[in-house]
Amino acid sequence: MKYARLRWKHDFPDEPIIYYIEIDDERWEQRAVVVYRDGSTVYAVRGGEDTGAHLGEDPLPELSEIAKDPEFEATDITQEVFEAQWTDRNAAQPQQRSKNKKTRRAPRPARS
Repeated sequence: MKYARLRWKHDFPDEPIIYYIEIDDERWEQRAVVVYRDGSTVYAVRGGEDTGAHLGEDPLPELSEIAKDPEFEATDITQEVFEAQWTDRNAAQPQQRSKNKKTRRAPRPARS
């Protein structure tokens, strides 16, 4: 498994700003924690539960490819960093996100 942090740089108040993603060897997202400006989070597990987040329908591009898009910062993180976010995903949320309000998947930069 590999782990990544994507920061989506934008001014949309109701869209996520950080994605913590667990990626398998074929680059499919397996788990994700999605963070909003207000600190609230949603998450998803491939083939399992979700609280409003979606996993990608295609393999995740390489982080170097994502980082070419100026709207994104894409960095590798350790399993420990991801697991800390996963463990804390439901802690101290300023507001609970409605499961009916689905979060968009992380926007993907255009493939060249």
